[in-house]
Amino acid sequence: MPARTIEHVKGSDLPSAWLEKFDFLPQETFTVTVQPEDEDDLDYPPEEAFRPEFIAELKRRDREYDKNKSTICHTDEELSDHLEILENEKIIKLESLKHHDEAYEL
Repeated sequence: MPARTIEHVKGSDLPSAWLEKFDFLPQETFTVTVQPEDEDDLDYPPEEAFRPEFIAELKRRDREYDKNKSTICHTDEELSDHLEILENEKIIKLESLKHHDEAYEL
């Protein structure tokens, strides 16, 4: 796939991590060039170069993701929505426990 160039991109349309990393301003405009990388050209270190704790953590996260205990959020909006769902579940669980405890107080 050839490189693609996108002109007149608002800073506010770029990932927030890029704004912070490169000290870009949301009101600025940019020209963005996207060049696909060939996986064969990337120079990854061998797995043995990583600490065993790091490999174990990655494997643990993979297992949790496989068990649907993890969620991948691609945007800030998805993350916000997911955190709201988790907060609501927490509130429901706490209310359920409270009612459970009140029943035993009687």
